[in-house]
Amino acid sequence: MRFKPVKLWGFVSTSIAKIQGFGITCDLGLIMKFRTYFFILIALLSGLQDVAGQTTFKEVQEELSTLKDQRDWYIDLERKCLQYIWDEPFLADSLVQLLKKTSEANKDSFYVGRSIYFSGLLEFNWRNIDEAYKKYIEAREYFVAIDSQRALAEAYHNMALVHYELRDSAQFVEFMHKARKINKAHSYFAQLIKNEFALANLARSKQEQLDKYVAIRDSCVKFGYDEGVLLGDLNSGIVSYHMGLYDQTLAFVENAEQVMRRTGITKYASELYETKAAAYWIEENYLKAEEYFQKALEGYQKKGARMRIGEVYMNLSEISQQRGELDSSISYMMKYIILQDSIQIENKSQIIKEAEAGYKLAYKEKENTLLRKEAKLDQAKLEVATRQRILLILLLVITITTIALLTARYYTKQKHYNELESMNAQLSSLNLEMESILQVVSHDFRTPLAKIKVAGELVGLQENNLSEKSEAKLKAIQVSVSEAEQLVADILEVKQFMSEDVRVLDPQVVDIEAEIKGICNQFSQPVTLKNIDLSYAHEGQKEIFVVKEIVKRIVTNLVSNAVKFVPNEGKVEVTSRQTNDQLTIVVKDDGPGFTEEDKQKVFQKFSKFSNKPIGWGTSHGLGLFIIHKLVTRLNGTIELNSSEGKGAEFIVMLPSVLVED
Repeated sequence: MRFKPVKLWGFVSTSIAKIQGFGITCDLGLIMKFRTYFFILIALLSGLQDVAGQTTFKEVQEELSTLKDQRDWYIDLERKCLQYIWDEPFLADSLVQLLKKTSEANKDSFYVGRSIYFSGLLEFNWRNIDEAYKKYIEAREYFVAIDSQRALAEAYHNMALVHYELRDSAQFVEFMHKARKINKAHSYFAQLIKNEFALANLARSKQEQLDKYVAIRDSCVKFGYDEGVLLGDLNSGIVSYHMGLYDQTLAFVENAEQVMRRTGITKYASELYETKAAAYWIEENYLKAEEYFQKALEGYQKKGARMRIGEVYMNLSEISQQRGELDSSISYMMKYIILQDSIQIENKSQIIKEAEAGYKLAYKEKENTLLRKEAKLDQAKLEVATRQRILLILLLVITITTIALLTARYYTKQKHYNELESMNAQLSSLNLEMESILQVVSHDFRTPLAKIKVAGELVGLQENNLSEKSEAKLKAIQVSVSEAEQLVADILEVKQFMSEDVRVLDPQVVDIEAEIKGICNQFSQPVTLKNIDLSYAHEGQKEIFVVKEIVKRIVTNLVSNAVKFVPNEGKVEVTSRQTNDQLTIVVKDDGPGFTEEDKQKVFQKFSKFSNKPIGWGTSHGLGLFIIHKLVTRLNGTIELNSSEGKGAEFIVMLPSVLVED
């Protein structure tokens, strides 16, 4: 953590050159040439030992080997990857590769995705921004596939940070809000606070950023999230430092320190002490600065964060220089050099070992592959001859089977064809017979029905003093005769639809309002009998070109059905509307309506419905079938809107032509 570039050195050469300020002439090339002697000398003088807390890949492997449960092994390795990514990236890289190799072998998609995600963090730490972004995208695909929302939110968070580095504010905000949305939906409060801290970086000024950190800190206090409170104070202290408000920096950091002591959350202790030390350093309180740098050093040593340890050594070296303590300054600088050298040596050794192991494994694999290929080649030679014989036998069997199947299929098709011809002949005969029966029945019924009708009329004319009972019976006979005549007419009309001989009617000029009003007036008897409110209204031009006979039949059938099924004191509304080249006729009632089952068969022949006519007329199931056929003949459409117990509405739309004035 570097707080003031003037006071923190970035390169060893600069650091060594600073030593010349004490009046000692140092040649960098000479020092590098005799580096080993310098190390030995400084180690003897200062009693320097290995850096405390330094961890190697081998030690981590040994620690992991003590875990028996596979899930515990994954969790501990994941924790260690996160622990070392920022401070020990080379060690973390080895751990990430171990995680990836193991999870791929076990086909564990979650930890394969996590290993790729950690690789992205490493690339980001090494400033390989483009490679980091590719890793995050690849990891995101794994998390989406297995629906791991927490890990997906982390991926979006770090994708946003890449865009922040690229100065792409729009994309940064988009991905950060995606992460924020997931965390908020699943109550991942800790991750949500991370999102809020990241979004605070978009502040237009340090003061605005400080205000946002304080607001986040206050929210964490409200929800009792101690770690968020600690981070809020710590980040507020860092921003205050960069604003030059060093007293305020110390105040925020001391608040964070109190939270740390109260809650026992010590994972940010080193960063906290380092921030505090930097503030004291700026105020030239060297004793306090050194005290807190030493505390930060102890924390980094326990965590094995060697890169952070090196930073502290450099800061302590410069503080010692400013205090005039040359020996101490050189000692800290040599510790830094030794630490950096040990990191490089260890990393190079690890890389060499992994390369050698990989080479040996690859060589052995190639050797085994060649042996397997030779064995397979010999086996293949034997198998080829066997397969050729088997193929010849199979081809012969397939050929014979195919010929037999084709022959059987031919005779089967021929048999089915003959049966179909016979059935077609029978159907034709039955159709002719049915037409003959319909013709005979309909025509033979008309004569006796006419006689009954005339006889009833004569009785009514001749008998002037009939009793009420006799008059009622006579009216019942007349109604029954009318219904029978209508049934005969419907049957003949259905027969006509089923035959190919359908008469084509020509359109004519019709006063549509007068025609439909006249049809409604025909139902005065049942309307009066059932006390029905039958109304009619028309919109648009009245005189139009339509097929008069068909339109009248459609309206008559629809109104008749409505009157039959509507209850006593019910309501029937008939409307017509002429717009452009279309005539729309609507017949609506408040009757019992149609069930879903009835609606499926409403336009079929001889349909029987759940509800029956009320108080007048009968239904033989042909009216709506005939209406549908008539509408179709006119290239129109008919729709039914109905729910059980809520009435019915039939909408007929027919093509028509306006009569020009």
